Amino acid sequence: MSQRRVAFFSESSPAVLTAIPEVAALKPLLAACGYRGSRLKQDYVFGTATVPLVGFATKPWDFDSACIAVAATNGDSKATARSCRDIGAPIVWVPHHGIVEWWVQHSAEPVLFASKPLAEFRAFVGEHKAQLSPLSVYRGKTIARIDKSRQLDFVDAGLLPLLREQAGEKLHRLVEEMICAILRELGCGEPTKEELRRVFTAVFRLLAAKILKDKAVPGFTSLDLSEPSGALAAVNKHYGAGVTPHAPFRGKWRRSLEAAASLLAGAGSFSTVSPETLAYVYEHTLVTKSLRKKLGIHATPPSLVDYIVWRLYDWIREIPEEHRHVFEPACGHAPFLLSAMRVLRLEKSGDGEDEVHEYLKSHVHGLEIDDFAREIARLSLTLADVPNPNGWDLRGGDMFASDALKMAAARCRILLSNPPYEEFGAGAKQDYAKAGVSITADTKSTEMLLRTLPHLPPEAVFGVVVPQGLLHDAESKAVRERLLADFEIAEISVFADNLFEHGDHETAVLIGRRQAREADGAAVRFRRVREQGMRAFKEHFAFSSEHAVRRRRFVDGSADLRVRDLDAVWSYLADFPPLSSFATVRQGASLHTGRQALVEKRSANKRPASAVPAIVARYKGVGIWQLPRETWLYKDRRDVLHWRGGTFAGTPQVLINYASQARQPWRLKAFYDQAGHAVNNKYTTVRPLQSQPSALALWGLMNSPIANAFAHCASLKRHTFDGLLKSMPVPRVTAERWQGVEAAANSYLMLLSSDNFMRPIPDARGIRGSLLALDAEVLKLYDLPPRLERELLDLFTGVERKGVGCDFRGYYPAGFTSYLPLHLVIAERFQQAAADVTADRFKPSESDYVREVLAAAAATRTDGE
Repeated sequence: MSQRRVAFFSESSPAVLTAIPEVAALKPLLAACGYRGSRLKQDYVFGTATVPLVGFATKPWDFDSACIAVAATNGDSKATARSCRDIGAPIVWVPHHGIVEWWVQHSAEPVLFASKPLAEFRAFVGEHKAQLSPLSVYRGKTIARIDKSRQLDFVDAGLLPLLREQAGEKLHRLVEEMICAILRELGCGEPTKEELRRVFTAVFRLLAAKILKDKAVPGFTSLDLSEPSGALAAVNKHYGAGVTPHAPFRGKWRRSLEAAASLLAGAGSFSTVSPETLAYVYEHTLVTKSLRKKLGIHATPPSLVDYIVWRLYDWIREIPEEHRHVFEPACGHAPFLLSAMRVLRLEKSGDGEDEVHEYLKSHVHGLEIDDFAREIARLSLTLADVPNPNGWDLRGGDMFASDALKMAAARCRILLSNPPYEEFGAGAKQDYAKAGVSITADTKSTEMLLRTLPHLPPEAVFGVVVPQGLLHDAESKAVRERLLADFEIAEISVFADNLFEHGDHETAVLIGRRQAREADGAAVRFRRVREQGMRAFKEHFAFSSEHAVRRRRFVDGSADLRVRDLDAVWSYLADFPPLSSFATVRQGASLHTGRQALVEKRSANKRPASAVPAIVARYKGVGIWQLPRETWLYKDRRDVLHWRGGTFAGTPQVLINYASQARQPWRLKAFYDQAGHAVNNKYTTVRPLQSQPSALALWGLMNSPIANAFAHCASLKRHTFDGLLKSMPVPRVTAERWQGVEAAANSYLMLLSSDNFMRPIPDARGIRGSLLALDAEVLKLYDLPPRLERELLDLFTGVERKGVGCDFRGYYPAGFTSYLPLHLVIAERFQQAAADVTADRFKPSESDYVREVLAAAAATRTDGE
């Protein structure tokens, strides 16, 4: 562990450093920028260090709210700035020898922003006075990640998420060690659910005592953490009425808690830690896999919470202060309430601390069925309002068993939630019916919105995280119709299935407010984050794609709220018949557990008469002109649990990878299987119907940019489901038109065939040319307007196309901007004419063909617009 981290976890008595003349000279500058009273802390202690002055935006004083630190130095100014990193202040002023250095704290290293003599520094600060205000710097740390106009040159918005994650990891490790210490001392083997609950609650309240002590909360400063009974009693008292006190611990329980408490005593200071870090502990330590599945618990990522709340910030400010009631149903550890509290406090900061405390208690409301989740929520909110005691409106109980959702929604003006996603189940619905409660939806998320949205008052805002099915499925149609009738929808954002660390849901975020119906021409922002873009979103709120669409497109019979990438392309092809009209599309067979490895090892040439040739090997590293290694399967189901579409066909078929070969647009890898092997569920089989395109033509189609773009745009999942492929648009053309695709496909396969001894080994240029010819033949069948074809092919610019026998990273050369169909661009006559123009630009008469093609392109440039 580095020296800096050791310091962060060490305890120390504060030293009075504000008397240093060079430091004292900067205090008036901080005051002039707005850091005075509760916004300025003198001799701020963290770890073994004491920083003379730290300016905060609001309470609580933690790395979320820290803005400017003034630090004394022993000569190394940069090292001094670096040592202040864990305070979380993006700005560090270091005075020394009549000079003041202004450092910008970054996640890696501090960067010098300015260095000036004290007199000049005063004037320099005056020039930046408005930008240095508490609100401005705080917005630079938070909302600037969304609203780039609020970015500041001297604030790194990426520092705060990193500090939260690092502190969360440290707390997580500590909590895990404490839990293990308790269970080891108890020596009771596998603990029961109730014993585990008791352990969790004890550990969390001991942790609460430690954090409250480090934050110098009255009643905790002199607390002996090695004596757990006293620590638990202090927390029970601080939590106050309405909280179940912890039962007395005796015998081995007492000894086990003493072992855990000893770990706390040596853990060092958590004075700078923000309550948001508890979300990490909740997600990684305290929510077991079984509990997550049973209760539908999926802790909302802090980055997503920040995004939603700060996206609503300007709207929240428009709500009258007294009406800013926040409600989070299914609040879990209350991440939305915590983030909203910071916004409410920020806008209420002119009042005294007592008034702010009472205001927050009366305007923050949570509802949660799980008692331990409420325990963590209570601690989080209490830490966000130190040194005040508990008193938060966190109610228990089943939110569907009464009219609690309706009543709370009618009162609130800010609705924030990530509700459970699981279905009720027939048994649960019957239980509710017996209790006189009517459940109208199949999923809890839809039911929650049906009980809240209609009752929100005018101008109320909402930000909810929902499963993507809610954007289009039949059961949620009433929710969507309500949104379109009574709400302004500002944003619909969809996320790939790796948003939640423990879960594979494709999720969506809906952000809006209730008001009179908007004109159908109003714009809605539709955004998408793909799997490979998740890190960029969490760090910088960057999106993989974004569209501004007219509201009118959603107002139809189904109220479908989805917008695909390349939306204009798929709208143009909407009337094309689906692939299921031309072929059967089904996933391959499921093997019995434990048979996969056995089947893969079989030698294909030792197949018994009762078996069929099969392909179950992986396709990684196999080119699209090849077939994965052959083996065999017994027909009597010794190997197979469910055949589905994996039965032996004996006639040509196409095999498509089930799992994406890449997270990029080239998702599909199709293999031409002339023998019609049986296959396992690593593959999806595409088998032509009679009098339809041949398997060879379908192979060319499924490897084409059309098929890959469709699979990429239609799903954020890691797998390409057969139901999705069935819906892919396919042109209904004559058999003669498909012959062009067959011929191009055959040429490509023959070019790369290892059995083709009559021709020289092809070079990469020849392979690329053959592949381009195949793609061009497929695109000719679709006959897209040149502008749309160019938009489609631009999706693949710079993206590696794996397994095709050559380096393929796009269709057009750099700088080529014309809207030309691919078959014209690759035509030999066009290539030669283009070369002539490049060789001699002063002889346009030699490029008549190029001008003809360009003129044709210009004539169709506005097609589809």
